[in-house]
Amino acid sequence: MAGPASARPPAPRLPRRGAAKIAAVLSLLVCGGFFASTAAQAQKFSFPERPPKPPAAAPAPQQNGQPQMLVQAREIDYDYSNSRVAAVGNVQIYYRGSTIEADKVVYNQKTKRLHAE
Repeated sequence: MAGPASARPPAPRLPRRGAAKIAAVLSLLVCGGFFASTAAQAQKFSFPERPPKPPAAAPAPQQNGQPQMLVQAREIDYDYSNSRVAAVGNVQIYYRGSTIEADKVVYNQKTKRLHAE
């Protein structure tokens, strides 16, 4: 009397709503992955270019036996009472093949020290 129906219980079936939810979630994941990969590829970083180095072929002009220093900045302030010179804003100093780049550079003429920030 025990026929094929009693040998094994039937496999549970997912309700239709559950299957639709799973399909919707999977499709959102696939679409989200596609849009995320295109957005990541669209981001490109560009850094500002460095200014060209001064020509090194010609020897630097000398004054009092010392090579001259090239200073480029947005503003140069002279403080005669304290014997200081300050270069402010995108400061670039070229001297003897070396380069200093800073936001602010102060040179104390009394102590002959250079302070760069």
